[in-house]
Amino acid sequence: DWWTGTGSAWITVLARRRVIFPFLYVHDHFLDKLDIPERGRDVFWIGVTPDTVESHELLQEWGVDFIFLSSHVEDRVKWRRNLWNVEKMIESPNYELVFNENDTCIFRVKEEWVYTYLHVLKEIEGELNEPIHIPDVEESSLVNKAIRVVYEDTGTALVKFWSDHGLVAEIPLLNTGSQTTVVLPFTPFLFIESSEPLRIVTIELVADLPSSNHGSLHLLGWEFS
Repeated sequence: DWWTGTGSAWITVLARRRVIFPFLYVHDHFLDKLDIPERGRDVFWIGVTPDTVESHELLQEWGVDFIFLSSHVEDRVKWRRNLWNVEKMIESPNYELVFNENDTCIFRVKEEWVYTYLHVLKEIEGELNEPIHIPDVEESSLVNKAIRVVYEDTGTALVKFWSDHGLVAEIPLLNTGSQTTVVLPFTPFLFIESSEPLRIVTIELVADLPSSNHGSLHLLGWEFS
């Protein structure tokens, strides 16, 4: 387990299944070879908003059949495991919990999909290396909230996102020159730390609302009178 930070290294050996995103975080020289930074950034979508269109597209692109969440995670990468909204996945119609023991979970990804969509509740003003206080929105108290950050991906620094409870995420800048979006768990306090200048385009408080997918027509889960 200490090679990867979780037990995922055994999946290929015992189950003869390929692993899309192992936690190869101890030996950083693997990162570029296996596109771990890009996939790690994309996995945030699935972990935080497991029912969204973006998550479904990534799961289909990678051909994911099962999601394995280990209870054995090294302390320095526990924030990765904590990103996953396990309770929401258990309640979701898009995943089937096939194993759950001692906080280790295996979910099967279903073929049929019921989408949720991210809707902006409030735009947030914030500066790099300054505490950002994100207000809660009273009317959204019953929906699942998240924070969406759009930034310009320039440089090669490691950007860290902190809450008042500790480290939320680490995302490497890949110097693509494009605008990049990451979704993080909701926290009323956010601190963005980077050793290099980082241009933040927008910070938004968002909520995912249920909908049904009928071909190209998307019906939001709202009632009209």
